[in-house]
Amino acid sequence: MRRLHAFALMLLAVSIVRAGIATAQQTPAKDMPHVGLLFLGSPTGDIAGNGAAFRDGLRALGWIENRTVILELRWARGDPARLSAGAGELVAAKVNAITAFGTLATRAAREATSTIPIVMAAVGDPIGAGFVASLARPGGNITGVSLMQQDVAAKQLELLKEAVPQIRKIGVLQQRDNPSHARQATELERAAASLGSEVIPLVIGNTAQDVSRRFDEMIAGGADAYCVLADPRTDDVRGEIAELALRNRLPGVAPLHAYVEAGVLLSYGADLAALQRRAALFVDKMLKGAHPADLPVEQAERFALTINLKTAKALNLAVPPALLARADEVIE
Repeated sequence: MRRLHAFALMLLAVSIVRAGIATAQQTPAKDMPHVGLLFLGSPTGDIAGNGAAFRDGLRALGWIENRTVILELRWARGDPARLSAGAGELVAAKVNAITAFGTLATRAAREATSTIPIVMAAVGDPIGAGFVASLARPGGNITGVSLMQQDVAAKQLELLKEAVPQIRKIGVLQQRDNPSHARQATELERAAASLGSEVIPLVIGNTAQDVSRRFDEMIAGGADAYCVLADPRTDDVRGEIAELALRNRLPGVAPLHAYVEAGVLLSYGADLAALQRRAALFVDKMLKGAHPADLPVEQAERFALTINLKTAKALNLAVPPALLARADEVIE
């Protein structure tokens, strides 16, 4: 009897421990904060990807996925219409904050909620897009980090012109519905005029066929170089852009390092990974009670110049030594 009694007590103890473990595993998920991540692009093709740098930033701040925070990810896979649905799903899920990757994702989040805090992860022109009243005093429920892309557009053309002084006509690949592109295009026109060149605006989509048609238009219009305006849909076809540029022997400049890795000649722009990690800091503050209206928008502080010498050689270009010396990275 004593053995049976001891065995029964052991079984009871084991069941209690198991129940406790199950409760411990189930209870936190309900109580943990939920953060939504909204992407226009896709988890593999988009440069923002699955927000890896943002998630690294959260981990560094003590937010461990599925242990102290739940992340809800939504991708539109290049379709702006799906952004609205994704934003609506995040609002319905009652997330504590939404991190929006890019201008169109931020706009979709803003249209879906005026109360849930929204963190912009690298928006080109938050004031021009109407997301914030000012950088110092955002107002409303949106804040975050800005790429300052409209402010570096002129610099991109200057660098391209320095690398290839003879260029005269520059095709500008932009998206029709990206609100930051209109201002960037204006800045590019001014910069081109001051450099003795002109731009050819070209609206691009997110397929290889779109890219091919735009390059045909560039060649027909007499373009001898091109410039890319960043957008997750354009980012997804950066490989096609680089391939067609080489085939048509056109030097180009883009705002993100990933383009040069794909084969574009130059890139000059903000460190996207660093901006994502800064966005994580905003989310951290909001989960601890801060309000977006009280958190000034931060601007990119570090800009990098990358040069692809392989592409330069393929285009039979001699990049000036002075420009190479200023590059943060040279791909050989």
